[in-house]
Amino acid sequence: IVYPKNTRYKREYCTKENNHSKLIKDKAIMKKYILFSILMFAIITLSAQTTYFVSASNGNDNNSGLSAQQAFRKIEKATGAASPGDTIRVLPGDYFGESPENLWNEIFLFKSGAPGKYITYQGVSDANGNKPRVISSSREGITISGGSYIIIDNFEVIPSGIDRKGLRTSTDPNFGETAWISRGGIGAVNGSHHIIIRNNYVHDFRGTGIGSGGSDVLLFEGNLIEHCGYGAPNATSGLGTYQPANIAGPNFPEYPNHRIIFRNNISRYNTNLRGFEGIGGNRITDGNGIIIDDHIQDQKPAGQRKPYNGRTLVVGNVCYGNGGRGINLFSSDNIDVYHNTLFDNAQSTRIQNNPYELAMSDDQLVIGRVKNANIKNNIIVNSNSDASAIGRYEDVNITYNKNIIWNANGNVENVSNNNIVANPRFMDALGLTQAQTNLLSTTSRPYNINSTSAKVRTPTKNNNFPVQDLNVFTNSPALGAAENIGYGTNIGAPRYDVDNKPNRVISVNAPDQVSPGQTVTVTVRYESSQNNDIRVAFQSTSAPNYTVYGETIVQVTEGTRTVNIEVPIAGNTPILQDDYQFQTFITPRGGEYDDRFDNQAITGVDCVAGGAGNGNSNIIK
Repeated sequence: IVYPKNTRYKREYCTKENNHSKLIKDKAIMKKYILFSILMFAIITLSAQTTYFVSASNGNDNNSGLSAQQAFRKIEKATGAASPGDTIRVLPGDYFGESPENLWNEIFLFKSGAPGKYITYQGVSDANGNKPRVISSSREGITISGGSYIIIDNFEVIPSGIDRKGLRTSTDPNFGETAWISRGGIGAVNGSHHIIIRNNYVHDFRGTGIGSGGSDVLLFEGNLIEHCGYGAPNATSGLGTYQPANIAGPNFPEYPNHRIIFRNNISRYNTNLRGFEGIGGNRITDGNGIIIDDHIQDQKPAGQRKPYNGRTLVVGNVCYGNGGRGINLFSSDNIDVYHNTLFDNAQSTRIQNNPYELAMSDDQLVIGRVKNANIKNNIIVNSNSDASAIGRYEDVNITYNKNIIWNANGNVENVSNNNIVANPRFMDALGLTQAQTNLLSTTSRPYNINSTSAKVRTPTKNNNFPVQDLNVFTNSPALGAAENIGYGTNIGAPRYDVDNKPNRVISVNAPDQVSPGQTVTVTVRYESSQNNDIRVAFQSTSAPNYTVYGETIVQVTEGTRTVNIEVPIAGNTPILQDDYQFQTFITPRGGEYDDRFDNQAITGVDCVAGGAGNGNSNIIK
């Protein structure tokens, strides 16, 4: 899809003997000082980061946007005002229809940040934990097209049941009924790069939940995607990338070996109810939890293929109950799949009397037409005793190690002796019944969204679809058994909050200058769904070791609170400027950095011989 583009001081000579010359010199020095001060003030003013506020309930686009009381009304208004490094805090409320003439997207993020200066769109939850909602009647809810250095954090994105913009009735060939039933949630397309999409709740879109095409250097982290893909005729899924571009620029500092990262997302109950139009009698092919799709680009004409040469990381994700596979690697090379938990996916293959020819396999993880991949430390469980855990075809140079695989009767096909056949001992996970599986299908042909069986039910513990607790018991064979590849010692995804309540660092205030041997106070505001740990580490910013010169761990309780944490600075800390950070992260009790729910860092901290600095705030969420 191609989206429319939015658019010197002259020194005076004098001598000590000449008072008149001395006066001229003094005036000249004063003039130089004033000019220098004005210049520095201008530089500081231009480089200072600004926070803008947006409020759907009491904002006005004629306001300054510089406080919650003077908030803008529209997110796109704040986008127009923002500069690289700025943060746009979107207050609770419903956001839609910002550009009535734009049928492509409900919210178009048309301005880019710069290296080290992301423009951050930060949703602010209300007192009940509800995120600000983008309600889309456009082709896509939130779109970045050709943008860079942008963060989308903490939004709920849902489709509107009302065609406010005339998308369905448009005479433009790009729109109409097909566009309406193919709507998606969040997209980064057309050469976008250095994009972070995290902590969002995207659900009930008939097309893709969160996806990208033709883009590079992407981080999808901590998102919940459910009930997507069910209405589109073009094989959509919950979360995925398609034909990424090779774009110049550095990797994310935390991921020196990977360009595209899927981390700690939950993707559940995404399914295709409608077959892929024009493909073998409209076969059902997708509805995956996560898909890495055609990175080698052989679906393009031969002369247009530019295979992606970056490496992709899929780590710490939880996928269950999806109609397609939990994770599908298709026509894509150079992928690392680490520490994911997959359970009871491939629901479409279990549908009784389905009117469509099914093309997909009944595996939880599929590796098809893939070269150079590592599959390690994953938990892969199928509740259907006849199904296999891992499916493969046309795969080359695939390394397996320490994956726990299992199904209902334990008689699972093992693709490698380096895997472990064992029950991982989930805390509370039951496979769907046939009746529940049928709810993920439509029994009508052609597709009819009004049929009873086509209505996907919200997964709660009180109705048809369960919220699965795929955390493991303390006697699980997954604990402490992982190959050490830098993402924790346990096999499977890190411990997650089943009810999707946030565990996050809201803000950090720390000194911008410290001295060896002193103890400093770091103030952390956090939100926690349970009793957790917060750890503050004073460390160097030099990869890969990030040497720690002071650290404190405190136990915190459930709720939204502020805690002061005393951090001792080691006496042997080298005297250096701008070479340290206060890294703050929240984990389960006893958790390490790789087990973290969330983290924030105060960077550019100096270590000097003297007192602590005045402090430096980093309010990100």
